[in-house]
Amino acid sequence: MRQPYRLLTLGLALCAVAALAGALVLLNRSHTADVDAEVGKWLLTVSAALVLTGALSMVLKLIDQRRSERQAWHEILNDLVTANQKLVLARVRL
Repeated sequence: MRQPYRLLTLGLALCAVAALAGALVLLNRSHTADVDAEVGKWLLTVSAALVLTGALSMVLKLIDQRRSERQAWHEILNDLVTANQKLVLARVRL
């Protein structure tokens, strides 16, 4: 389950870097407000969105991981409580 999040984050980071590089090249080439400048601005917006999406996917990964760890601890605690109840019942019967 960890692999899809890692691949998603890596893919989003690579796309963000590519969009940022393209935006900087286009903005450096254009000295006036023309098509290159507008495409460069658009690519900057896309790279910011990709970075934000990558950050959100990392947060979701951490939340999911903590939830699964918490669930595992709850199961261990439930097993311990069940074992304790059986011991108390056995002690009362003896």
